[in-house]
Amino acid sequence: MVWWKRVIVRGRHLDKPDGSFRMCTDYRQVNQLTSQECYPLPRIDDLIDQLGEDKYITKVDLLRGYYQVCLTKRAKQISAFVTPDGLYAYTVMPFGMVNAPATFQRLIHRVTEGLIGVQSYLDDLIVYSQTWEDHQLQLRALLYNLAEAQLTVNLTKSEFSHAKVVFLGHVVGQGDVVRYVDVGPVSAKVEAIASLPVPQDQKAVMRYLGMTGYYKRFVPNFADVSAPLTDLVSTKKILCGPKSARTLL
Repeated sequence: MVWWKRVIVRGRHLDKPDGSFRMCTDYRQVNQLTSQECYPLPRIDDLIDQLGEDKYITKVDLLRGYYQVCLTKRAKQISAFVTPDGLYAYTVMPFGMVNAPATFQRLIHRVTEGLIGVQSYLDDLIVYSQTWEDHQLQLRALLYNLAEAQLTVNLTKSEFSHAKVVFLGHVVGQGDVVRYVDVGPVSAKVEAIASLPVPQDQKAVMRYLGMTGYYKRFVPNFADVSAPLTDLVSTKKILCGPKSARTLL
């Protein structure tokens, strides 16, 4: 038996915000046997900090980003998965493979290398400028490089020449000195955190800390505020005392 035949399809689809679905394949066994690449993803805070001062912002989304990367013959064999209708293999890079994010980020870095006022996080690219003239030049340069790399833009999800856009879960821009008023969390995300049920186990506490930690820049002394919950992670049984309850509130 060849080892990649152990791949199992989980048989579920994740709905995307636009109503379409994303195929999810369980590559855990493959990932355990894969040498991981160490190509880093950008720090989200560093990307966000660069966008508060600029007056013109364009967000470019790539259409089904991973699917624009073709697989080698060997990678196609490794990507094979089982369904009730038979064995299938991807011809493009699927979600779930351990090196997919690093591979895609390296590709985008090569495409945007040397461009002024352009940042990227996987398939989300941002162009930011102080003047309209500069913005046109920078956007044209990015679109030219994307065309040369044969990468397709998703016009439906892209936003061109705005004062503010939602980027990586933050509202950024406005053309002022960077302050928290210029960079803020998306209200829907905050409401989702506020509506979470009280954690009942370690995994739930860690999930809560992960969600709140994404916006820790907006909470003064976040480490001190969240300390009662952090302490709970080291215990097997969750006992939500007064300090922990106040933190959740």
